[in-house]
Amino acid sequence: MSFWDEMKSKKRIWLVFIPLMLFYASSYFQRTAIPGTTFDLFRQDYGFSAVQIANLTASFVYIYAFCQLIVGMLADKYSGIRIVTVAGAIFCTGVVAFPFCGDNAPLLYCCRFLMGLGASSLYLSLVKEADRLFGRKNYSVMIGIIYFVGYSGGLFGTLPFGALCRRFHWITLLYWVGGITLGLYLLFLAMRKNAPAAPISPAKLSLKPLWKIMKVPYTWMLLFSSTVVFSFHSIGQMVFGKKFLQDSAGLSAGAAEATIFFQTLVCMFALLSGGILTRLTKNKRKPLIIFAPSLTLATTVLLLCAIQFHLHPRFYVAGMILFAAASGFSVVYPMAVQEFNSRDSITLAAGFNNNCNYLGIAIFSPLAGLLLDHFKVAGSNVYPHEAYLWLYGLALIPAAAAVIVACFIPETGGHFVHKNYQNVTNS
Repeated sequence: MSFWDEMKSKKRIWLVFIPLMLFYASSYFQRTAIPGTTFDLFRQDYGFSAVQIANLTASFVYIYAFCQLIVGMLADKYSGIRIVTVAGAIFCTGVVAFPFCGDNAPLLYCCRFLMGLGASSLYLSLVKEADRLFGRKNYSVMIGIIYFVGYSGGLFGTLPFGALCRRFHWITLLYWVGGITLGLYLLFLAMRKNAPAAPISPAKLSLKPLWKIMKVPYTWMLLFSSTVVFSFHSIGQMVFGKKFLQDSAGLSAGAAEATIFFQTLVCMFALLSGGILTRLTKNKRKPLIIFAPSLTLATTVLLLCAIQFHLHPRFYVAGMILFAAASGFSVVYPMAVQEFNSRDSITLAAGFNNNCNYLGIAIFSPLAGLLLDHFKVAGSNVYPHEAYLWLYGLALIPAAAAVIVACFIPETGGHFVHKNYQNVTNS
């Protein structure tokens, strides 16, 4: 049976899977629009510093990253459908309450914490259900589709949301976002009967599967490379990208938002095409495992040169878009992490990968904020070129290391090779 015939035979499953993906997209909007698109609004309306604004990301991402491990174990045991039913309500609470908090930073951080706590279930639940409902041979394509739909929420959080913020008050828009998010959650609850949850696994919740994953050296190699690629793109997209393009490249707010918009759009298509490409190449993982960090390193050098030599703004725009392409093609990383470990812990393995990716954002965002504030000129809303020169100059170190590490990761070919690997290491 062809891929399209299989998809047509699963019409009832799509009735629940589409609302679930759209709900996931709403969480990606929150990661992109706040504080990325609204960076200057938080500074102008609330008087927040770069560190305070970066902490809006950190308060979301820290709990999101930490919960990936817990959600991974829970989803493997209870199924993704059950997990989203509970965690989705927590996410909606944070989204709906956020615009009511005004300039009260602690309350805003608490709402972002609730968003991160609830959103932590969405990606891994989709990963779990994609494997269960659509099969492993279609898995790479389904992961690409999940990312594509998810990033569409991030796409709306860039240029379209920025344009709406210039026409309407941004807090009013966030009220509407809260209502739409709640509506998507209720639609998922109404449709979940079309894809009954899997039976609850009799296995006890334990950290032993995580320990086994952590004992595999290739796991850590994949995590390091994927975290570098993902963080470089995401920090630019979600936190400092718009500000960087305005300060260093001299772009207007609209042009900067348009760049982040196309950055997200390119990432979406790279994620989708990366998933399709791996299936067409008989599930080869290593070509993209090496290509993604290599492109990240080359892009870092490009932006460093653009800052140092005051190149035309088109080089800055190209750099941001290339970061997005590299992040999109890194779609193979969670698949490879799964395949170096047991099939019984695929969600936990993907969760561990996601955990490290978002910890990278949570750690490096405030550090980048501190670096920018160190160079801040009193009375100016613009960070000098030296600040961004240091930022991307220091970024060269992990970018180069990620390329070197990726070269030593073996090919899995889409197969679970953990037993073969364990036999080699035990001999």
